[in-house]
Amino acid sequence: QGFAAMGGDDAVLTLDESLRLRDATRAAVASCAGSLWADDSDEWLVVDIFDKLREWLRRDLGAVQRLMGSVGLQPMVVKALRRHGYNLEVARLGLGVIASCCQRNSLNVELLLRADVVPVVVELMDLHEADGAAQDNACVAMWRLAEQHCGGADRIVESRGIERLLKAMERHRHNPFVQANGCAALERLLALGAAPDDGMLWAAQQALQAHPSNVQIKRSAARLLEQLNCDATSPWAFPKSRAGKPHRRASAGSPRSLRQVPLHIWLIEMDEVGFLMEYYSSLRQHFQCLAGVLEVYAPEGTLDPKFFEDLKVRKLGHRRLFEKWCRDRLQCLSGPGSGPGSGSK
Repeated sequence: QGFAAMGGDDAVLTLDESLRLRDATRAAVASCAGSLWADDSDEWLVVDIFDKLREWLRRDLGAVQRLMGSVGLQPMVVKALRRHGYNLEVARLGLGVIASCCQRNSLNVELLLRADVVPVVVELMDLHEADGAAQDNACVAMWRLAEQHCGGADRIVESRGIERLLKAMERHRHNPFVQANGCAALERLLALGAAPDDGMLWAAQQALQAHPSNVQIKRSAARLLEQLNCDATSPWAFPKSRAGKPHRRASAGSPRSLRQVPLHIWLIEMDEVGFLMEYYSSLRQHFQCLAGVLEVYAPEGTLDPKFFEDLKVRKLGHRRLFEKWCRDRLQCLSGPGSGPGSGSK
């Protein structure tokens, strides 16, 4: 009743009354908080509470996030996960609550970090490593905890969360949600400068290879590859040094530039949305960089139609993007002494 009274509404709601509400109120959220905090809470009651919180968050994310913050629900969620996280449904739903609670909300991220949420997420990933839904929700939770500048990225790295993300992506390679959200979490960790990049390139390549037509994976993997390999200020940037500073770039017409342009940067330069990334895995099996592609398919400066046949480029729009790039760029890339043949496979 103490937590219900915190709600500030005229009526004090029981938990049963709260769980029957379609829309969240402060008193209802406070009632849920009190039940989660109770030392004698039942695991299946926690499942019902987490399920209702997720329903409310889906219906009105911003309003429910504010209600959760106003009654201090975050540490109660973490406590319930510590106590009942062995239950798969508790873990699945609770990780989903964490992910939604801190989506674009720095205050809730701070409250969750104070409650030491990151080690709990890591522990649940270990405990339920075979379950794709739990791993997916954990990937989203790490992504959302890392994207705000509240120290979440550092906590994840310190707790060896990157290893868990990579392990989840490896074990659930054919789960598109784990792949997309795992790439998104890794990209945020790398972008904030908190994470070592070991294993990330492989993870992005495997995600693209397993799901070549999935738009969400293409976008998240492309962002991760961009963070790994190039200066984001230019589509023709070159690989970063370990210190995070870009190496000195050669001019676009030099042989060195042809050798160093990564395949994924070439594809993104033609289509920033990432639709051409579906051809990355096929290209990567045969070529290391753009120069190798041009040596085989454009030795005289004109794109050979066999390129579309070998790469299985059937969509007319995609073909036109490749052809346009060749018309616009190939001439300047094939200056004296720096033609496609200067590169290597």
